[in-house]
Amino acid sequence: MLGVVGLIAWAWASGLHEDLDIETLRARVHGWGAWGPAGLVALTSVLQPLHISIYVFMIAAVVLWGPLVGGLIIWVAILGASTTSFTFSRYLAKDWVQARVPERFRAFDERLETRGLRTVLLLRLVFFTTPSMQLALGVTRLPFRTYLLGTAIGVLPWLVGSIVVGSQLGTWLAAS
Repeated sequence: MLGVVGLIAWAWASGLHEDLDIETLRARVHGWGAWGPAGLVALTSVLQPLHISIYVFMIAAVVLWGPLVGGLIIWVAILGASTTSFTFSRYLAKDWVQARVPERFRAFDERLETRGLRTVLLLRLVFFTTPSMQLALGVTRLPFRTYLLGTAIGVLPWLVGSIVVGSQLGTWLAAS
């Protein structure tokens, strides 16, 4: 987080921000070819689990590549960020957390192992990409493929709704 703030401060202090407009930035990123979307996916996969809002990356994707292509790129990026959080907690924090989970939550963990898809879908519909939820699911016995499938399907209503509302808002603001 401190690095991102430092980068923004540097861009502001150096005057770099004055030379950038949307069309110049779009042309620059499109000039990178497949590295542009790959870079956004990588940045999202690392920074969103650190509580940088997914909407920062979503807006960037839609502005740079349009609603359809940008939406597909950010969908892949959400899956990457979710995988990062889940994997971190599954392999680095699971034993520590499992030792501190009260007994009354163990039944919930067992249900997640056998009927987790419905739970993941519901959690995604309510919490979208909340990093703490992703970390919490990583310490359960929920199978990874169930988590990923539930995430892939469960984030779609929020993603599509956000892109549609954002595009309409952008059109309205441009007309004002």
